[in-house]
Amino acid sequence: MRYTTLKLTSLLIGGVLSTHAIAAEDSANINAYGSLRVDAISTDGVFNNTQSPSFLLNAPAGRNPGDTFTIHPRLTRLGVDVEDHEIEEDIDIGGNIEIDFQNGGRESRPLLRIRHAYFEVKNNNFKVLVGQTWQTVSRLIPIVNADTLQWNAGNAGDRAPQIRLTYEEAVAKDGAIDFELAFQQIGSVDNKGQVGVNFGPSPAVEARVQYEQPLWTAKPFLAALGVHKATEVLAERSVQFEDTYNSEGIFAELVLPLTEDLTLSGEYFKGENLTDLRGGILFGINETRGIPIRTEGYWSELAYQVTDKLQLSTGLSEDNPFDEDILVSTPTLNKTEWGTAHYSLTKRFQMGVEYIHWTTDFQNAAHLTANRYNLFGKFSF
Repeated sequence: MRYTTLKLTSLLIGGVLSTHAIAAEDSANINAYGSLRVDAISTDGVFNNTQSPSFLLNAPAGRNPGDTFTIHPRLTRLGVDVEDHEIEEDIDIGGNIEIDFQNGGRESRPLLRIRHAYFEVKNNNFKVLVGQTWQTVSRLIPIVNADTLQWNAGNAGDRAPQIRLTYEEAVAKDGAIDFELAFQQIGSVDNKGQVGVNFGPSPAVEARVQYEQPLWTAKPFLAALGVHKATEVLAERSVQFEDTYNSEGIFAELVLPLTEDLTLSGEYFKGENLTDLRGGILFGINETRGIPIRTEGYWSELAYQVTDKLQLSTGLSEDNPFDEDILVSTPTLNKTEWGTAHYSLTKRFQMGVEYIHWTTDFQNAAHLTANRYNLFGKFSF
């Protein structure tokens, strides 16, 4: 009996040691990261959402159109990067999951939001990504307004589930060209489009080509061009109009370092039924006329790195649906101008102040303006 016990103990210890050796040999690199952030926001107009603005509203009768103030920690962020080297020769696989709390709920009980959740397989110049991350087109982000990134006010492109294929080719000295093709969930951003629109019958197709090359500064020049094509079908058949609507657009991106410390960046887009890419001021289909709403927009920003700790920026943006396509009650123009100052007290702690002057026009001649002030503190780890 004693011999049997010793033998079993030896087998168990040997199995544990063997398992530990395999785990050590096959272990992946796991890196956790995140940031603790609190924003205080003050406005002097009526936005559709004070924290996450898309456009200004006419104050209805009986509603106070005065100042508003809110403070929230919703942009606090947690993430994990995982990387496993050389599963096969020259093949690596990695992944990422990242969450924040900007997904509704009560102020003291915000809901979790998945920002990224994907894995990626790399083999020399090829990459395959499966999961949710930034849409393939329109991937630049202005410095201002971390709540909504100026979506529906000139900045397009959100996050969506997709399968993305990438081929990268080195060119010249330290330059590269990327070719990307993605098959993407349609309707995941705008909650199945407007009322009565179903998820698309097939994936959206997006393609993008990017050229990146250092010119006269260490920071590289970047230019990219992307296209988007998708189809949405009404959940219920229409008696008067078509049941199927296209969603399509073209997107251009630019990062131009003027000096080592001064950078000009921006985007331009044009298309129709672009709510799933944050274009069109939240409206993609005119249901009373049975037509897609065409729109175009842009944003441009000049950022100046004054010192290692202080960065200043100024910019402007515009989302401009075609007047002849829109509903009478929906906005015809969203326009913003902004200025920011971000200061890094330490490598991990940053404070910032941001100002946005916001304009929203309506077809009924309403011309609304407001000012948005944002003070934030962020500790990264």
